[in-house]
Amino acid sequence: MKDWDNYYSKHCTRFYGWLPASKEFKERKGDSKIKYLTLCDTNAIDIFMLEMEGVLQRDANQTLTGVTICEMDESKLADIFKNVNPPLRESIVKGKIQQLLLFQDTPELQAMDPDGDVRNIKIRRKLNMRRDAIRLQAGFPFDIINFDPCDSIMNPDKEMFQALDKIYELQSDIDEFLIFSTTPIHLNEAISKVFDDDFNKNIEDHEAIKIASEATLNTLSFAAIGDEHKKAAIGLGKTLIAKLSIKHGFVSNQLGIYIYKSDNGTPMMSAVTLLCKANGQQTVDWYPNEIVKIIKEMPTVYEPDYAEGNDDVKNHLSSVIQRREEIQNQFAR
Repeated sequence: MKDWDNYYSKHCTRFYGWLPASKEFKERKGDSKIKYLTLCDTNAIDIFMLEMEGVLQRDANQTLTGVTICEMDESKLADIFKNVNPPLRESIVKGKIQQLLLFQDTPELQAMDPDGDVRNIKIRRKLNMRRDAIRLQAGFPFDIINFDPCDSIMNPDKEMFQALDKIYELQSDIDEFLIFSTTPIHLNEAISKVFDDDFNKNIEDHEAIKIASEATLNTLSFAAIGDEHKKAAIGLGKTLIAKLSIKHGFVSNQLGIYIYKSDNGTPMMSAVTLLCKANGQQTVDWYPNEIVKIIKEMPTVYEPDYAEGNDDVKNHLSSVIQRREEIQNQFAR
C-alpha cells in the first residue's frame, strides 16, 4: 500500500507542476468556483493541497463543493467521503473511469427502472454502471481535471487512452481548462512505432521542428534519441496530447512534463496542459512552436534522492497533511 503522506517524488510534481498551474488558472477565473475532477485515493493529497492554496473552496458548512471524485474501489468510498466531506455522496462516482467515460447506453437499459427489483446480477451491474456513467458524464465540463489512473495512457489502442480522448470530447463546451495527465512510462514496440512515425512526419512537415531536433536531440530519428525520458515526454506531449487537442478543436499549451518514480520504482510521467478553444486559430500557427518547446525544455526529472532532500517539498506536503487533519477534526466535532 502506498504511503501517500511520505511520497515526496510525487509531491515534487504536485508542488512544481500541478499547483502553480492551478493557482494561475484560478487567478484568471477570479471569484468563479472551480469545478475539479480527480481520481484521488483516500488520502486526497491533491484536493487538500488545492484547498489549502485557495484553488478549491468550502462553503459555510465546510463542505467542498464543485469537486467530483471517481474511485473504482468500493471499499474506499466511505473513507474518501469521510476524509473530504463533499456536499453529497453523489459527488463520488464509483467505477473504473475508462468504463464510465466510454459507456454506451442502450434502449434496453433505458427502458428499465433503475430502482426496480432487478434480480439478474449482470443486468443490475449494467444498470448501476449506467447510473454512474451518466452522472459522471453529465458533470462535464470541468475547469481542472486530474487524470491520474493506475494504467498507462500511452497506447492509442487501449481503453485508457480512449478515455482521455473522451474527456477532450466532453470538454467541448468550455473555452479553456487545465488537465494533469499522468501515466506509467511504457515505451513498447507498438507505441514506439506510433511515436516514430509521427516524429518523422513532423520533421518532413515543419522546418522549425527539424531544426530544433537537430540542435537539441542531435538526430532526426525518434528511435535514435538516447534519453528515454526525453522520448517519452515528446511522445506524450506531441503525438498524444497535442494531436488530441487538434482533433477536438483546442490549442495545447504544455506547461510542463514531469517524471518521477512510483513507490515500486516504476517511472511515472505527468503532463500539465492548458487547453484553450482554437476559435479559428490554425494548427500551423501554434503546433510547431509547441513541439519545439517540448523538445527543448521538457521533461523535468525528479529523482528520489532529490525529492527526499528537498525541504520545500517536504515542508509543503507536511502542511497539506496538517491542513487535512485540521479539516477532519472539524468534521469530528
